[in-house]
Amino acid sequence: MNNRSIDEHPWRQARAAITARRITLCLLAIAASACTEASFPPDGSMDPKAIVSQYMGRFTEPPRQVPSFHSVDGPITGNGDIGLTVSGPPECQRYWISKNDFWKSGPDFKQCGPSLIGGIDVHATALKGASYDVKQILYEPVIASTFSAADNTVSMEARVLATANLIALDLKASNAPVLVELDLWAKDGYGSVTANGHTEGVFWVTRSFNADNLLYPTEATIALRISPSGGTSFTLEPGKPVTVIASVMTNHESADHTALARQAAGKLTPADVRELRARHNAWWRGFWARSYVTIEDKLIEKHYYASLYIMACCSRNANFPPGLYGNWITMDRTAWAGDIHLNYNHEAPFWALYSSNRVDITDSYDAPLLEHVEIFKQNARTYLNKKGAYASVGIGPKGLTSRFFDKEGMDKVYKKQCPDGSYYHLAGQPMFLGQKSNAVFAATNMILRYHYTYDRAYIEKVYPYLSEVAAFWEDYLVCENRRYVIYDDSFGEVGPWQGKGWDKRYGDFNPIVSLGLLRVFFRAMIDISQDLNRDERRRRQWSHILANLSDLPVSSQDGRKRFRACEGGNGSASGIVGLNWVMLHGLVFPACNIGLSSEPEHLNMIRNDMREWTDKVWVDHGNAFQTLFISAARVGYDPDFLLAKAREKIAKYSYPNLWIRAGGGGIETCSGIPGLINEMMLQSHRGIIRVFPVFPSDQKAAFYRLRTFGAFLVSSAIEAGVVRHVVIESEKGRQCNIVNPWPNSEARLLRDGKAAEEVSGDIFRLTTKPGEKLVLMPIPPS
Repeated sequence: MNNRSIDEHPWRQARAAITARRITLCLLAIAASACTEASFPPDGSMDPKAIVSQYMGRFTEPPRQVPSFHSVDGPITGNGDIGLTVSGPPECQRYWISKNDFWKSGPDFKQCGPSLIGGIDVHATALKGASYDVKQILYEPVIASTFSAADNTVSMEARVLATANLIALDLKASNAPVLVELDLWAKDGYGSVTANGHTEGVFWVTRSFNADNLLYPTEATIALRISPSGGTSFTLEPGKPVTVIASVMTNHESADHTALARQAAGKLTPADVRELRARHNAWWRGFWARSYVTIEDKLIEKHYYASLYIMACCSRNANFPPGLYGNWITMDRTAWAGDIHLNYNHEAPFWALYSSNRVDITDSYDAPLLEHVEIFKQNARTYLNKKGAYASVGIGPKGLTSRFFDKEGMDKVYKKQCPDGSYYHLAGQPMFLGQKSNAVFAATNMILRYHYTYDRAYIEKVYPYLSEVAAFWEDYLVCENRRYVIYDDSFGEVGPWQGKGWDKRYGDFNPIVSLGLLRVFFRAMIDISQDLNRDERRRRQWSHILANLSDLPVSSQDGRKRFRACEGGNGSASGIVGLNWVMLHGLVFPACNIGLSSEPEHLNMIRNDMREWTDKVWVDHGNAFQTLFISAARVGYDPDFLLAKAREKIAKYSYPNLWIRAGGGGIETCSGIPGLINEMMLQSHRGIIRVFPVFPSDQKAAFYRLRTFGAFLVSSAIEAGVVRHVVIESEKGRQCNIVNPWPNSEARLLRDGKAAEEVSGDIFRLTTKPGEKLVLMPIPPS
């Protein structure tokens, strides 16, 4: 007789195993149901209000960089069109007002660019010597100023209302009356015409650029009303707040902008203003709820949200994107004309908005490019005798091009550096600066957006631009020795400011950035044209180009392979060997050629060169920040090192308004911290999604609804190096391939809250349906 106990019989063991698995499935379903928008992760620790509302910019003294030739250091806010910053001592607060569509469209780059409209000065002599405390609130944005003198406190709260082009300034006194005088002013000079007046309690100023040599006229009105006083001089009584409403409009919104602005400022009742404040707060609450993250490093977390805040404040006018310095323009001619630079500056600010699931904030990106299609085609015909779109470096809205001066102007600027007059042939030309890659570089953001969203309506809209970029390279590339090559391109900018012999620096052969961008571009064009059922015949040529495009330039030194800037040529970059941060644009990001699914050799080539970089690159470089940190995460660089260097960058270069300044630009730094954190938490490369692929194993973190390639919204959390769960929302029903977050373990997949199947292997290959929510949970070992 078998002495085995009844509990050891195989049938009873099998039934116990089935019961245990059912219990496990039930627990998984309960856990999955907790992963909702209202409570994610299941412990409820991620509430956007609780996270974001703890952060603000704080000022204990007036700003020092307002007005500024570059980015401002004062408190900033905006509604994506109007920008507002403030400066001055307590007794004279100056609110500077600018707007995305207020550009001067002059004939050269020193006569074009975004300009200041004007502002509002608040004079209160009783506040002379008062304490200074100003907060730049992020969650429900307001610039909240508190000035205390003797036994009295005056507060001023300035909002640029999110749902209307209005500024609301609320003033209160605590204990004693304060005489206040307001001065509404328009900036003069720079060829502008100004006017002012008042009617029925509404005060207004206008500023206009209407000269005959402009591409188009630009006019703006600021109309102001004070409630309840009605005059610009009043006594602020304790318990009797005063509200100043300013309406800001331009001729790009209406030819009757002055009348409409005066009407908008004059008709609002106190109830209307309260409703607008409520809508303002509601819009921003919705903005913060779209996605959010939490990490242990609260300094980096603060700048994560501050960067998103800055972009939402300056990028919501769909027809007029922000220039280099956003919509905080405090003088008429900022650095580099404050224009739209296509060789990375215009692209970079938007990069982290895609992965942060704030795609609508990127709507403004495309407008100037679509407006320039015919101009770019004319450039190709006129300057290169080629087809398609050939873009200059600097452009503006409504077909504006940043151009070199006339001959007289060129002499004034460049004669000393170049006494031989070698620059005369450039007079009046667009500023190409030797680069052929600007149009295809600009196309990368369109391609990124498509891969993040698979939005057919969007790609239909931008396809005419993409098609002309393709036409240019179909014509410009040279097929020789069974490969396509690029002649007479430029890895970097070339121009007469570089001095004698500058014109001999043209002629890079096969620059790596152009080759890298073209790889991604033609690969995407093949897919996009198939999705849209267009250009079948051209598609065959694109496939041939892609299959035979020159390899990315590599040099071998002492047995070590290193990328090089160019394969050869006579240009200024032809001899650069070893990774340069600019190369990353074509290698890693935004051209996603190399990533965690790439060959180890390529990843190691990049990492090894990165290890040789000093703080001159990691911390102090004026342009590299966002490109470098996003790319380093995408190639799997040491996450502890990246976070440490990000902290150093913030500590050294962040203004009190939480804007990380850059020597070579402005708002592009806004993608640095969010881009880094998003890529550390979630990546997609070559169709493979990775959750927490480059994250410190000893840190706790979570993210909610980050966006990744394939039109997936992903949420997850990690603790002690172990991923707790993964939630995937499929917008378009595409195939979802994700690296197993629990190596060598199985996972339970739930679909729309119902247990569906077990999955295993190194990569989970999951079919999805549009609108379907998938939850992956680890199966505990039995």
